[in-house]
Amino acid sequence: MPPTQFPLEIRPAEGSDLGFIRQLLVDQFLPAGDLITSPIDFLVALDADENIKGCIGMEVYGENGFVRSFSVQENIKNTGIGSALLERLMEVSKSKGIRNLHLLTTTAETYFQKKGFIKTDRKDAPESIKQTTEFKGMCVSSAIYMVKTN
Repeated sequence: MPPTQFPLEIRPAEGSDLGFIRQLLVDQFLPAGDLITSPIDFLVALDADENIKGCIGMEVYGENGFVRSFSVQENIKNTGIGSALLERLMEVSKSKGIRNLHLLTTTAETYFQKKGFIKTDRKDAPESIKQTTEFKGMCVSSAIYMVKTN
């Protein structure tokens, strides 16, 4: 992972962070319509002034985690922030007993392949993942479904 360009703290999101998370997702053209209604646990990356620079979320369904809402501000992409967020999410998921991480992507298949995710047929997703709001309709049907065993 390349070093980040500024001090970075990663912490669980607080309720007051949701507006910033929503704006970050909207700015990156990612689904944000169900942030309050879906059971998403977020992590946020903060700079030294405690400004949110990136986020990643996960819905937990037993031994399955559905990775969502993964975004880094455009002007600081490729600085290691995304990798740091994903690595922390994987640590958290292991501590919760999650065995498989699932995600949908339209633009980052190569990135996730480098992180150990494998392209998989959507029909093979567990029913709990298929029933998520994003899987059922918020994410386009052409999105690539990927899985990583923890």
